[in-house]
Amino acid sequence: MSIKGFFNQKENNDDIQKLKLKINVIEQQVEKVKTIETQLNRMVKLEPTLLKLAEENKRESSTSRTKEQNQLNKQTLKQLEIDIYSKVAKFISNKLSPLQQNLIDMENRLELLEKENNLLREIIKKQYEQMNEFENRIARMEASMQPIGPEPSQTRPDQQPIIIQKVNVEKILLDKYEQTNNFGQLGIKELSGQLNIGATYGKGIIPAELIENLKEDLDEIKKKSSEDPLTDESSSENEEEEQSNNHTKKTQHPTDHDQNYDDIPIE
Repeated sequence: MSIKGFFNQKENNDDIQKLKLKINVIEQQVEKVKTIETQLNRMVKLEPTLLKLAEENKRESSTSRTKEQNQLNKQTLKQLEIDIYSKVAKFISNKLSPLQQNLIDMENRLELLEKENNLLREIIKKQYEQMNEFENRIARMEASMQPIGPEPSQTRPDQQPIIIQKVNVEKILLDKYEQTNNFGQLGIKELSGQLNIGATYGKGIIPAELIENLKEDLDEIKKKSSEDPLTDESSSENEEEEQSNNHTKKTQHPTDHDQNYDDIPIE
């Protein structure tokens, strides 16, 4: 008995329907046999009357018949009866034997289907019990896994939030740059970008006129910043940036003793 048959209820239902149809056909054939049997019984009941009529006819027709002929007639009638009964019995047995076998097979299959149905119900019942047990286990596990204490999203009222802001700076002008710096003390968390120091060694690359002009401009900026540092600070820084930009555009190799500021672009 295969496991597949336990869960294939559709096939079991189809078999039951086929069995019901076969049973109906068998019942119809049995009814036909019963009608034949009733007719035979009637013939048997009419047999003595027929014999009486035959005897009366024989007496009336001729009185010259001998006892041998009467005996022969009786024997022939008996032989006919025997032949008829044998043929009818053979016909009935031939018709009923497969029907009886089908009925026996159907009864066996119905018993088997009932057993399979009971087994299937037991399996379904066990599965429901296992599902309920799993649900109870999951509920207990969820209850045991719930966090104890305040949620992590809650914050203390006395705790100040940390503010992190990203600032993009294109260029910074520094007098000096050291490997060890104090950026961390200024509140700067991280400094990233590209550092380009414009101090390259060599002479005769920048024309002398440009160097003199730069010196004059720087002297004027220093004088203005010393006279009015509050009002002229922004203008001096702008002039300083313009001069340094012009200087870096014209050449990429300034001398160390003629350049006072280094360009550090931060991307």
